[in-house]
Amino acid sequence: MKDTPETWERGYAEALAAHYASTHSDVLAQQRAQDALKEQLRRFMDVNDLDELVDGETGLGVELGPAPRTTTWDVRTMPDAVVLALARRGVLEVNTRAFDALRKAGGGADLDDAHRHHRMTGEGTRPLRVRAD
Repeated sequence: MKDTPETWERGYAEALAAHYASTHSDVLAQQRAQDALKEQLRRFMDVNDLDELVDGETGLGVELGPAPRTTTWDVRTMPDAVVLALARRGVLEVNTRAFDALRKAGGGADLDDAHRHHRMTGEGTRPLRVRAD
């Protein structure tokens, strides 16, 4: 049985790759349409102060779940000693996108120095791209 990639034969994997590539653009288009419809439904429910919207005949529908809770930290007002202690323990991270924007906007020599000496680039997962010959 060809149920895991470790047991697949190359021909089987090639057929799966061809199927993936041939349906990829349709799947992306469907996802974009689904995302747009989700936002429109959320807006309708917000405007009409609804928590759920269910079809009476089929019983199918949607409901608004609880908003996720987030915790943020205000390091701008935190004492420098606490910020340094957290940084030394490895629990602070720099937002690379914001850092780059600040540097591009003329953030100063200290940011240029930080970019040269303290930026670490790692490797992520190699992306699977669709190719057509």
